[in-house]
Amino acid sequence: MTLVGADRVEDDVELREVSKRFGPVLAVDRVSLQVRRGEFFSLLGPSGCGKTTTLRIIGGLEYPTAGEVVLRGQVVTDVPPYRRATNMVFQHLALFPHLAVFENIAFGLRLRGLPSDVIARKVDDVLQLVDLPGFGTREIHQLSGGQKQRVAIARALVNEPAVLLLDEPLGALDLKLRLQMQAELKALQHRVGTTFLYVTHDQGEALTMSDRIAVMNQGRIEQVGTSQEIYARPQTRFVAAFIGEANFLEGRIAASAPDGVLVSVDGLQVRVAGDGSLPVGAPVTVSIRPEHVKLGAAAAGAANRWDGRVQDMTFMGAVVRATVALASGIAVVAEIQNDAAVGLAPGDAVVAGWAPQHTVVLAR
Repeated sequence: MTLVGADRVEDDVELREVSKRFGPVLAVDRVSLQVRRGEFFSLLGPSGCGKTTTLRIIGGLEYPTAGEVVLRGQVVTDVPPYRRATNMVFQHLALFPHLAVFENIAFGLRLRGLPSDVIARKVDDVLQLVDLPGFGTREIHQLSGGQKQRVAIARALVNEPAVLLLDEPLGALDLKLRLQMQAELKALQHRVGTTFLYVTHDQGEALTMSDRIAVMNQGRIEQVGTSQEIYARPQTRFVAAFIGEANFLEGRIAASAPDGVLVSVDGLQVRVAGDGSLPVGAPVTVSIRPEHVKLGAAAAGAANRWDGRVQDMTFMGAVVRATVALASGIAVVAEIQNDAAVGLAPGDAVVAGWAPQHTVVLAR
């Protein structure tokens, strides 16, 4: 293994221009990223985007076609998985059904030849950590889905990896248990301080649990940032559409200033706060989240405000989704609280608006 210097000593994982081909298919395309020590970092994207392949490359289960993998300052691109400071939790857990909980967790420790008393202490400690004290003698078939998840995580953590790799480990659980396990996993990561590198296609899961997220699409990373950055300031149309929901308006830059731009969209002049570096005439896409579209009196002070008519309304529990056709013919979706929707019905005339700071310009 090759020492690469101290400039990345705070990073547990670094990928440098990593690519992976399976025959003619380019599954991972020049991916570069850094995962900080002690971070809960998620790779998020649709099926087939390359996130699991990227995770397997980090763990040594796949070797890259090009690029370098660095773990805690050492190049490990060609190092086999059993010599890397990583452990993986798979979606289907891969627990040994013929072994009790204790022996499942102790398996890796026994392979390392540790004394029995050390193994017993380490297994007991990690069972306490995952809130399963006294479960050592339980058979795997006697456990609930959530308990099996914890055993799989305990089996990985007992080896004290620098990085724990998790490949959609909650995917097989029902919604209520999945939400419970999300909170438990995040709390566990805080307690142990181990770097978690988590793969998921579930946007809510990534937003809830992650310190930072890398959004992947077609083998490439589209954006890296905190949950708030990814959601509030998407850099591409794919990110804006994949993370939550958004209204998209196609137009061109009509005017540009240091504090924002004016975008011409089918006769509307949409004001956008922020970077005014795009040249006049440049084609752009404007993105507005539905919860930022205000209707009626709530839109009175909005800098972007137009007359429209309600086309459709959908009750969604805490909120109502209203589709509004603006006078220009453009349709926008608003998500408003139930009390704000009282008295509003399809066909009603209404004012719709949103603030410049809630409007994002995406270059095309």
